[in-house]
Amino acid sequence: MYSTHSIDSFGNCMLQLRDTQSFDFIYTSIGSKKNEHRVSFHYPCTDLSLTTNATYQMVPQFIRDKDITDKILIIIIDDFHNEELKRQNDCLLRDIQTIHPNIQFVIVNHILSLKSIENYLRIITDINRYYNLDPSHFMITNFICFKHPNQYQLDFENNIPPIIQRHLDTLQDGYYDNCFYQWYNYAYYTYNYIYCYKTFNLQRLITIQRIHTIIHTVIENDTLTYENCDKITSHINTLSVSEQKKWDCFLNNSINIAELH
Repeated sequence: MYSTHSIDSFGNCMLQLRDTQSFDFIYTSIGSKKNEHRVSFHYPCTDLSLTTNATYQMVPQFIRDKDITDKILIIIIDDFHNEELKRQNDCLLRDIQTIHPNIQFVIVNHILSLKSIENYLRIITDINRYYNLDPSHFMITNFICFKHPNQYQLDFENNIPPIIQRHLDTLQDGYYDNCFYQWYNYAYYTYNYIYCYKTFNLQRLITIQRIHTIIHTVIENDTLTYENCDKITSHINTLSVSEQKKWDCFLNNSINIAELH
């Protein structure tokens, strides 16, 4: 496991890895760390809580279930606040690495800004080009979300996804433009889900409220799993074609980070 604290040290670390190791898959997580055990929700009813999925934000289940022969690089970029929080997360990742020795970690402990995100993206995508990674072998996922944001935090949170997407759109004529995934944030039903920003963000804005209503009708206070998705699909097949298309679009662009399909 490698730890860095600045753009320069991250760049040097990536050059060292490039010269000494090869990777088949690169996964980058922005804004993921474990700093609480449970997460509370007030919808669809009060007093709901779930165990935090922070470790799955850092290392999704679909990464863990890759073949042992796949060499995987996971880059985690976040501000870990203090040494104790960093130590606790390091221990979690080392436990995962013990089970999955084909995974290499680079931890970037740095307070992010809109400018630094762009710089990190350049370094990461330069490595992609060096390895000539297929788009299906590369993902950037953004988990930055403030529970009770002030205006500055809200602006920062809202500006991150367009910056990432613009960078990927302009890189190699958009070769990696579908590789950016955004978290559904602190929404109870979709807490464990991420979506492809390029292909679904606009549609999400239009349809997500209706999708949540349908989910609630079928599974009430249960969480959304692949099994529950099948139940919802059966229900939606009794509804209009328009409703079916909304649900199909959601399924085709969303991934569960805590469960293998």
